[in-house]
Amino acid sequence: MARQAGDTIITKTIDDLVFYKMDGKGYVRRKSSLTRKKFKTSHRFANSRKNAERFAKGNRIASEVYHTIPATERQYLMFLRLKSSAIALLKAGTAESEVKRKLTALDHSLH
Repeated sequence: MARQAGDTIITKTIDDLVFYKMDGKGYVRRKSSLTRKKFKTSHRFANSRKNAERFAKGNRIASEVYHTIPATERQYLMFLRLKSSAIALLKAGTAESEVKRKLTALDHSLH
C-alpha cells in the first residue's frame, strides 16, 4: 500500500489500481484478483463461506430474540451478547431452535 502525494486525494479505480482515502490520508493499492465467483465456488473458501453463513444465522436469531424485549428495556450491548452467544452455540453444533431457546433464557437473565 502506497501513500498518495499532493493536496488532492483520488478515490476511484483506474485499471488495476485502487485509490482510496482512510483516516484522512490517501492510499493506492493493486486491485484484488479475488472475485465473487471465485469466493462462491472455490474449495479454498469453503470455511469462509461456512463462517459467513453461521454469522448470518446467529445475527438473525439474535435479532429475533432481541426484538421480543420491550423497546424501553433494549440496549445495544444486550444484542451484542445475544449475537456472540448465538454464533458460539451454532459453532458448537447446537440446533437453531435450541439456540433460540437458550438465547431467550439468557435474555430473561439480562434484565
